[in-house]
Amino acid sequence: MEGIVVEKHGETLVVMAEGNPLRLNDPNYVDFSPGDQVDVIIRPEMVKVRLDEGVYEGKILQAAYLGESVEYVVDVNGTQLSVQESDPTRLELIPEGTPVKVSFTEACLHVLKKSEFCVSNRTSLESFSKLFNA
Repeated sequence: MEGIVVEKHGETLVVMAEGNPLRLNDPNYVDFSPGDQVDVIIRPEMVKVRLDEGVYEGKILQAAYLGESVEYVVDVNGTQLSVQESDPTRLELIPEGTPVKVSFTEACLHVLKKSEFCVSNRTSLESFSKLFNA
């Protein structure tokens, strides 16, 4: 998800993402400042999809029952989130097109500055291209 840092207090950031504030605490966040554009990332198994409770509203785009888990692609305001449910008590497949609520524990989120992410990827792509153009 895309976001913007709106507050910083020591190692704690408040990031506005998809209209909701996220309070994130990590010693690695010392170089962030209010106004920084960021990408908020989370592992698919840490995202929870429910019909009735959650912070973000979304819609199931894809759903696949894999036996021991269920995988979803959920649209949240134009952002596609990958979700992997493996709770054996919750392995009922939610059909594609169903409106859902999405939540996660903020401690499971990580933040990357947009500029660092873009420069890192651009550098990698340039290096990769040089290998094949040499």
